[in-house]
Amino acid sequence: MRKHVLIIAEAGVNHNGSIKMAKQLIDVATEAGAD
Repeated sequence: MRKHVLIIAEAGVNHNGSIKMAKQLIDVATEAGAD
């Protein structure tokens, strides 16, 4: 049985209501290895 760890990034309200910032947070989290 293989087990793996999921890395979850939580942006919360760190985007301050900005869709552009939210997308940037997603991109950075993905680059950092978040699933």
